[in-house]
Amino acid sequence: MEVAEGAAGRDDLARMLVYGISFHAGYFAQVGGGRPGNLVIAGTAAAFVGAFAGSRYMGKVTMQSVRVLVGVLLLLAVALGAGLV
Repeated sequence: MEVAEGAAGRDDLARMLVYGISFHAGYFAQVGGGRPGNLVIAGTAAAFVGAFAGSRYMGKVTMQSVRVLVGVLLLLAVALGAGLV
């Protein structure tokens, strides 16, 4: 039986998501103090703080500084991937 190109990748992605979520579900419960609502509150608060900080400093960020930051983060990612860090 032939599988359409890309169909197997979608199945693998779905399987990895299910395995990852079920594997880490216990850790999520521990982080939230046993109450899932605590994680929602913490995530919502972090989103508001991030949006507030972004709106305050977005005008002060230049394109050059974004390019430098992205370059440094890419170098860090390569170093992590190569096992250097």
